[in-house]
Amino acid sequence: MLYLRYNLVLLTLLSLPSLAAATIVISEVLADPPEGQAGDANRDGQYDPHEDEFIELYNAGRRRISLAGWRLGDSGSLSNYFRFPDDAVIEPGSYVVLFGGGNPLVFTVPVYTDDGAIGDGLTDTGEAIHLLNKRGNEVAFLFQSTWPDDQSLVRNAGEYVPHKTASPIEEPFSPGHGPETQPILNYPLFISEVLADPPEGLAGDANRDGQYDPHKDEFIELYNAGPIPISLAGWRLGGSGSLRDYFRFPRDAIIEPGSYVVLFGGGRPSGFTVPVYTDDGTIGNGLTDTGESIHLIEDHGNEAAFLFQSTWPDDQSLVRTPPDSSALVPHKTASPTEAAFSPGDAPEPRPVLTYPLFISEVLADPPEGSEGDANQDGQRDKYEDEFIELYNAGPDTISLAGWRLGDSRPLRDYFRFPRDAVIGPSSYVVLFGGGRPSGFTVPVYTDDGTIGNGLTDSGEAIYLIDRIGGIVASVSRSTWPDDQSIVRTALEDSTFVLHKTISPTLAPFSPGHAPETQPEPASKTPAMVSATSLQVWPNPFNTTTHLHFHLNQAASVQVAIYNVHGQRVHTLADAPLHAGAHQMQWDGRDERGYLAATGPYFVRFRIGHAPPRYAKLLLLR
Repeated sequence: MLYLRYNLVLLTLLSLPSLAAATIVISEVLADPPEGQAGDANRDGQYDPHEDEFIELYNAGRRRISLAGWRLGDSGSLSNYFRFPDDAVIEPGSYVVLFGGGNPLVFTVPVYTDDGAIGDGLTDTGEAIHLLNKRGNEVAFLFQSTWPDDQSLVRNAGEYVPHKTASPIEEPFSPGHGPETQPILNYPLFISEVLADPPEGLAGDANRDGQYDPHKDEFIELYNAGPIPISLAGWRLGGSGSLRDYFRFPRDAIIEPGSYVVLFGGGRPSGFTVPVYTDDGTIGNGLTDTGESIHLIEDHGNEAAFLFQSTWPDDQSLVRTPPDSSALVPHKTASPTEAAFSPGDAPEPRPVLTYPLFISEVLADPPEGSEGDANQDGQRDKYEDEFIELYNAGPDTISLAGWRLGDSRPLRDYFRFPRDAVIGPSSYVVLFGGGRPSGFTVPVYTDDGTIGNGLTDSGEAIYLIDRIGGIVASVSRSTWPDDQSIVRTALEDSTFVLHKTISPTLAPFSPGHAPETQPEPASKTPAMVSATSLQVWPNPFNTTTHLHFHLNQAASVQVAIYNVHGQRVHTLADAPLHAGAHQMQWDGRDERGYLAATGPYFVRFRIGHAPPRYAKLLLLR
């Protein structure tokens, strides 16, 4: 019985080499990696013609096989063969890959590296490759007289063929998995927004770097509809051109659940709360207005998300609403504010605090003669007397340090506010083209003789940009009025009117104060209800907040709630009220009875024709 057991064990041991030979095959060989990043087979971020060469083994059996002490190499000296370490194994139905060198990343199968080259380096003219077990027996063998150019040779249905002929997306190689591109996992990822045609000028500054560029401001947005973070390490994203032109995500790239990742063509994106990446100046060869297909390819070469569009909309993005649906629409049709795009966010307005600042008056064509001396320096100059006026509708002082103000020319021509620049609550700041302004009671600044390249009578866009490149306020006009300014008369109204039409004295402009008032010494200023006369409690609030104020005499009163975009949410009062104490409340709903979103709001409080005052609210759901 003991003799029989010994013979069975011996028979089993002797049969192992033949078992391994029957189940392990050389499944793929890359001897001529494509040049450049397209040939970075080991995914270490560097192309090397020898380090990116590889030999892939496949275990077609149903048992794990130890490769400890086994050797793999070409037909040179056995001393140049790679020797597998003691813990090397190849799982059933799986792969092991040997690269020439480098630092392979993000593989899900065991990978090994030789000393910089496999043997003496695989030659384009062909050779024999041998896999030897620890006893020196040949387990697998492959001879090829020539290797295919710029791609691997892969075993497909029992035959060896050039890899691109076996790959549905014509990939040049697939170390560690088969050449098919069907996803192993169905990732809950969507291409949620694409901007292929940014609007011209700063309105198209999608990456918020202060510069418009038709290629750098293009973007592709991804959305993760699943419940867990997904690593994008080594994944590729791009248009329908060559895969070598695709953007490759870095090793630390992650997309969080219920959140976004954005790829811009280039530039220096700023002010985003989600991960943003930039390509080399264009996405692929540049997204084309006539349309194309966009692919997200995971690190195994499988397609994780896909979008095809025959044409892209003009001057706006294409967006999914909601971001995990199949419906794609032009962005302006999905945005309540008709915004052109919303990288890193849904097209709805964000409940994030924005500055309550407005461009309240612009003078682009000063009247001739002394009447046009807007900066009050005793001289009329058609450029130096041009001005842009800002108004702070909020209850707090805001620093303008490092902010920029100007027209739609390059950002380098914009005026930059000094570090001590501030704008007080319910007050103004004025920028003149130049000169020596005098007699003003609000802060005034001067540009270098012109605002930008000089405001033009034919019109342009004006932008106020904060220190991180975000657009805080803007106004665009096709033409400016002759011999007078345009002026905004109320927060809720984005329409500007001709100054003379609302000035009781038909004045052509009023820098530093409202058009219906004239600046007077403080001792002569009539008393009026101030913002502190309006008491709001509780604040912040969750469901309902109460407003208290006192009138010294009967008057017509307007009390309304506005969001940070200047849109009226709910009117609380618009009627004559008696003298004395008054109380009203807001239940956090809009005019239609729908719950308002979490975020900041403003109470607009106006008595008669006096300038309105504002108090800040914070609604927390």
